[in-house]
Amino acid sequence: RSGEASSSSQGGTLTGRMAVSVFPASRFPFELRADLGDSRSSGESLGSEVRTQRLSLSQSYRPEVGADHLNLRIEHSRLQASDSRDTLTSVQAQAQRLAGDHSLDLGANWSLNQRSDSGDRSRQASLNAHHGFHPSEDLQVETLASWNQQRLQADGRAGGGAGSDFGSEVRQVNSVASWRPAEGEPLYDEERALFSIGYNVSQSR
Repeated sequence: RSGEASSSSQGGTLTGRMAVSVFPASRFPFELRADLGDSRSSGESLGSEVRTQRLSLSQSYRPEVGADHLNLRIEHSRLQASDSRDTLTSVQAQAQRLAGDHSLDLGANWSLNQRSDSGDRSRQASLNAHHGFHPSEDLQVETLASWNQQRLQADGRAGGGAGSDFGSEVRQVNSVASWRPAEGEPLYDEERALFSIGYNVSQSR
């Protein structure tokens, strides 16, 4: 375990930074970080007092044998100025797996941003999956599937009007296969050494 922290106070303010690592050279390293900031402690005039807070943690894992990998990261930050407070929370997850001629990459992201004075909030989420099939140097198949969503919500508190709620969503799948026949094999053509075929399907709303 290793950690580092520093803080200073001036006129009732507190700033500091801390980091803790657990088993950083192992197959399952863990890391925790925290930051505190206050514009009053630096003596700089920013027009208003600004305080920031940030907390993040990450956890990874690798098996004893193989090239598989898992990673999870969570972050939460807050920025406060006068009567306004912005908060952002995000989660990221990744996984990789190799098995013979197959490779698989998975990813997931989610974030939520909120503003206290207006009540506005935005949310983003995505999922991605990539599959690769490489049985030989002459044949490769790549497939990608993704899903993305964005949503914005406003209650109209700041402008005194009606609130709104809108968003978008996109789904997509595409695949590409390429084959390079060797000399003497069927369909071999010196002028067209590479054959490829693919498709793409997408949907949005």
